[in-house]
Amino acid sequence: MKEKFPKKPQSDTIEAEINYTQELIKVIDQEPTLKKYPKIKEPLNLLKETVEDDIEFLQESNDPNA
Repeated sequence: MKEKFPKKPQSDTIEAEINYTQELIKVIDQEPTLKKYPKIKEPLNLLKETVEDDIEFLQESNDPNA
């Protein structure tokens, strides 16, 4: 299972962290055995929401009309 997870980012940017997290979410979503456990499912949902919020914030901060 460990081989399926993405490698941690080498750069220390928010974009690299978001990309890594999105890849991690994809791997976990593709494993139904992992998603059935509440100790994984609940933090995963929170992580998804957090990433969406971060992406939205970054898009707004790059928008000169915002």
